Amino acid sequence: SSSARESVLAELSQVLEGKGDYKEAYRYHVAFKLLSDSLYNKENQQKIVQAEMQYNFDKESEAVKAAQKQRDIIYLIIAIILILVIIIVFVMYFFQETKAKIQQLLKEKAELNNKELYLREDTLKRELEFRNKELTTNIMYLLKKNEFIMEISDRLMVFKKQMKKEDQVIIQKIIIDIKNAQDDDVWQEFEVRFSQVYNDFYERLNTKYPDLTLNEKRICAFLRLNMTTKEICSLTRQSYNSLNVARARLRKKLNIQ
Repeated sequence: SSSARESVLAELSQVLEGKGDYKEAYRYHVAFKLLSDSLYNKENQQKIVQAEMQYNFDKESEAVKAAQKQRDIIYLIIAIILILVIIIVFVMYFFQETKAKIQQLLKEKAELNNKELYLREDTLKRELEFRNKELTTNIMYLLKKNEFIMEISDRLMVFKKQMKKEDQVIIQKIIIDIKNAQDDDVWQEFEVRFSQVYNDFYERLNTKYPDLTLNEKRICAFLRLNMTTKEICSLTRQSYNSLNVARARLRKKLNIQ
């Protein structure tokens, strides 16, 4: 090996020097030094190579560790993102479910309210229809009653002509009293019945048209009940012409063409 050769050259140089052969000794010594320097350089070169290899290994190890660390960070970020996505999806699902339940509850509540309103409206319609029928029946009764009283008055008028003059005055007073009593009873009963069905009719009429007369208000009530001209004339004991004039005057006050 190189180290054994180096030892041999050193010993030969010393032996030749001991024998006094300095020239050969010097030659071997130079060979020894060259070999020694060569070995030293080779050893240094090996150390440098080893150092470079170690450096490269350490560098690669650090790069591997850094890459592994970076991958771990990426995996952690991905895991956090996945967890956040799952949480967001869950929250959105819960929100949608809650929203759907609320909408369902609101829908059911609206349906119940609509049913309740429908029932109330239906009840009010039935009640109004019943009261209208009752009012119509009452008006028909008043008309019949009016006709009956008028018939009695007409008979008394015929009977009055057959009596003495002093008795005619008494009969005429009776006829007037009957008619006056009839008017008071008829109108009082009609307006009570009408107000039970249309409780705010007169109030709204007075607010919007405060200058209407009592007779005009009553005509408005008759028209609200869709009564015919004949029925109104029979109830009010007005002629057709008088009623038409009153209606024309009423249309003018109400600004109706």
